[in-house]
Amino acid sequence: MGFSVQEFLSGVVCGEPQGKGNLTVFPLISRVEFRESLLLLDEAMEMGVLEMGEVSESGMVNTIIVKNNGDTPVLILDGEEVAGAKQNRMVNATVLVPQKSSVRVPVSCVERGRWSYESPCFIKSEVFGYATLRRQKVEQVACNLEGEMGFVADQGAIWAEVSRKQVRMGAPSGTDALHDVYESYADKLEQFISGLNPVADQAGVAVFINGRFSCLDLLASEALLRKVWDKLLKSYAMEALDVRDQKQSEEKMDCSRVLDKIRECECREYPSVGRGTDIRLRGANIVGAGLVDGGHVLHLSVFSGGTNGHTRMARPGVRRSSRRV
Repeated sequence: MGFSVQEFLSGVVCGEPQGKGNLTVFPLISRVEFRESLLLLDEAMEMGVLEMGEVSESGMVNTIIVKNNGDTPVLILDGEEVAGAKQNRMVNATVLVPQKSSVRVPVSCVERGRWSYESPCFIKSEVFGYATLRRQKVEQVACNLEGEMGFVADQGAIWAEVSRKQVRMGAPSGTDALHDVYESYADKLEQFISGLNPVADQAGVAVFINGRFSCLDLLASEALLRKVWDKLLKSYAMEALDVRDQKQSEEKMDCSRVLDKIRECECREYPSVGRGTDIRLRGANIVGAGLVDGGHVLHLSVFSGGTNGHTRMARPGVRRSSRRV
């Protein structure tokens, strides 16, 4: 029997919202018990049990190799950035790397102007992709999975969106690095999320910006959400800062209605590159992705504004001809 969005969300309710500027976050309270011990990307790297590097000396733009030397599975979230090696990358899908194993993880480049070693391996990054970039990537990957092309995004479109963000935020980068945009706004992002804190039993967040639904992130447990809280909130703040000059919606923000729309989504399943099953959601003005393992949703991300059309792929070989020199 396949994964049921309706059954899963029956155990999730919306809490009282918190607001800051044009950003409003609704706690998602989960009644589902989750006991498995998992490490997240940052803590696994801090413990020295996770190695991340290029697949070879010459590297491959859209794939990196991840080795878990520890005794605990490591959960890497869709939208997390890893920095260093030959260029900064962003993870294309949530991946669970089993203990004592290696996985080739699909990624997208978010640093167009560099293709040379900055460090032998990747290091952790405080950057988590903002909603517009993640939404585009999730939709592109879904289209390519349907076409049996794997967990690949449209690299040209990713570069275009990162470039748009640099211009919009007035944060140019010598290597077209998304990371530099976040660095430029580090203080403002810290100030923006100050005072926004998770509540008891909260496992997820439904995000409204200018009064409109933007995105949703839901993890398997309260403990996992708390570990990644600051990174997620900064990504929401980065999205909010981008559109702070836009008009506020006059409609009531309705978190429960968002959950209802997700329940109505079509759900497709694919084998993950790691442990578990990748799921892809598509509905009316909704697109989403997640990872299910052992009957539990480890991570679900949902975005507003998806389209129903397919996206043309930019060939990985384009990167060198397009790269700054």
